Amino acid sequence: MIKNSIYRKFAFILLAMAPFIFATSIANGQNGSISFNDTEIDGEAIPRVMLTSGIDYIVNNEGNIVLVLTHRSLVIQLTNEGLDAISNEISNPEKDEEASLLGDLFRSVLSTSLYNLLDHGIAIPLNDIKSAEYKNGELRIYTKDNEILFEDFDMNDKELIDDFKRSDAIRFAKSINDELK
Repeated sequence: MIKNSIYRKFAFILLAMAPFIFATSIANGQNGSISFNDTEIDGEAIPRVMLTSGIDYIVNNEGNIVLVLTHRSLVIQLTNEGLDAISNEISNPEKDEEASLLGDLFRSVLSTSLYNLLDHGIAIPLNDIKSAEYKNGELRIYTKDNEILFEDFDMNDKELIDDFKRSDAIRFAKSINDELK
């Protein structure tokens, strides 16, 4: 029998990854409105972008989320390590959980389904972005409405905008501003 811990973990993962899950529910190639904590932006669910195919990229300190700058968009997606961590968290039972055929089947289906669902990025068109800067320890990416993109977007109790190395955030903000010119 599966104990409540697997359900609690799954609920936490779903809540933490809600923007990704919502975005991937949009059929690939179709635009939709995505809300990142009160900031409405137009985004597109796309297959994950190879880091080397972008102009620049930045990985958060936790190593689970990456922002990729391309000539047309800013893409937020999980890293390979982030995807693997979620998959492993679900597919490997805790020591105190009883093994069962139903539990193993549930974990396997859930792990595969969630991996496939989260194996996407959200592309935010650059024409929706005004500027970027590193200020007060935060990578601030401003929308045309002067909202800070990803403000209050938490992953493992850490806000994304202040979860980057200072030098990387300064470089990435400059790359965004250069591409917006």
